[in-house]
Amino acid sequence: MTGSIMGSILEIAFTILQQLVLLPLTLLSFFTNQNSKNEESYSSFDHLALNVKRPQTEWLNMGDWTDVQDDLPMACRQLCERLYSEADIRPGAKILDVGHGCGDSLLLLMQRYRPRILHGVTSLPSHAQRARKRVQDAQRSTNGKAQEMEVEVHCDDAVAHVERLAELAQKKQTNGKTSSRLQPLDGTEGEEKYDFIFALDCAYHFKTRQRFINACHSLLKPGGTLALVDLIATHPYPLLSPQSYNKTTSEARFSPSPSIKPPKVTKPSLLDSIKHSFVLRMVKVPSVNLISANTYLAQLDQAKYDDVLIQDISHAMFPNFARFLKRLGQGEEQAWRGGGNLQLTALRAFGHVVEGWAEGGDHGMVRSVIVVAKKE
Repeated sequence: MTGSIMGSILEIAFTILQQLVLLPLTLLSFFTNQNSKNEESYSSFDHLALNVKRPQTEWLNMGDWTDVQDDLPMACRQLCERLYSEADIRPGAKILDVGHGCGDSLLLLMQRYRPRILHGVTSLPSHAQRARKRVQDAQRSTNGKAQEMEVEVHCDDAVAHVERLAELAQKKQTNGKTSSRLQPLDGTEGEEKYDFIFALDCAYHFKTRQRFINACHSLLKPGGTLALVDLIATHPYPLLSPQSYNKTTSEARFSPSPSIKPPKVTKPSLLDSIKHSFVLRMVKVPSVNLISANTYLAQLDQAKYDDVLIQDISHAMFPNFARFLKRLGQGEEQAWRGGGNLQLTALRAFGHVVEGWAEGGDHGMVRSVIVVAKKE
């Protein structure tokens, strides 16, 4: 009797489970065929969803879209390579890469630029964990050359991290010994300072960027370089201003965009300012970081950097990045583009914001720049 009851219960449970599995498929078939007279088995089935490969890259920047149309990973890598080229990176250097996300820039540095020591800092634990794994996988898959590098990935707030290390460097300089409370990043004495510090498309999020560049100066070796891809305010645009020239050599320290027109006014309208403030709040950019090029130059001067150059690269970034964003999840992409409808809608909306930046003139509120500053 008991066995019969148990058998019946199991049979009912299996039937319910079977229906739960079939119900979503039934509903999908019903709704997708409502307006279709085609009774073919796959008439409502989008096969593209089955042909999507796992991404081989995990870039997260706005990209340099020179000669690139819809290939975000290529644009992101190109922006990274452009930054390294402007910084004149060399093999065997000691590098700090700040805000590297899931580690694509770390992998590029390891594979192409061959640093002696490479340290990475990113703020999200999931990104740090992913970057760490990818670095380890890259080291295992090489013929041993990558294993000769010292590569470390740290999860920390960027500003707090460099300020802590700058404090250590200052203590060593004044006291001639390492503080017991603060330890070097690589665990050795006398190796705290870097040849290059990079911040690729991230410093405008920092609290604050000025604190970051001040601390980085203490972390650079003599002759070291701080290089950033950054966002600045358009107004006032520094055409032919005294701050844009080196006081001793008279060489230009600001290179304007060759194609995106500068504003005719020195300050934006009230309406543009209100919309701009709303956008900054939405993308979590402290308004104190969106400064003019002249103010940026003044902050670098105050931090005692030498040989400073700011290049406006908005023309290489904004137009095609806006185009890319506005097409996300549209047309055939609906079948395979990940991210979810809410995120894709938000990204498409941001695409319209970037499109406004790309138009320039009085209403283009933001410019993208490469900043290279050297320490004597």
